[in-house]
Amino acid sequence: MIKFMFAILVIICLSGCTSLYEPKYNIERDFFVVKIAEDHELKTDGLAEWKPSYCKITLKKYPKCLLHEIRHCIEGHWHDEKPNGQDCY
Repeated sequence: MIKFMFAILVIICLSGCTSLYEPKYNIERDFFVVKIAEDHELKTDGLAEWKPSYCKITLKKYPKCLLHEIRHCIEGHWHDEKPNGQDCY
């Protein structure tokens, strides 16, 4: 009886454990190339743009907001249209 209950518990865990974790972001890239440029005339602190073979990051003043823009390269668009200073140091 104990072996039967243990087997049922294992089956429940194996079938249900994967549905308990839902990632916050849809990260689709295993690796990528980042090209970083500085543009003092940029209207925001930073900008990340996906090109065909790389992610181009333009910063008003390096390294401010580099982490924020790298997150855009990895995680895509994760905040609303308004400028967001999260991860800008």
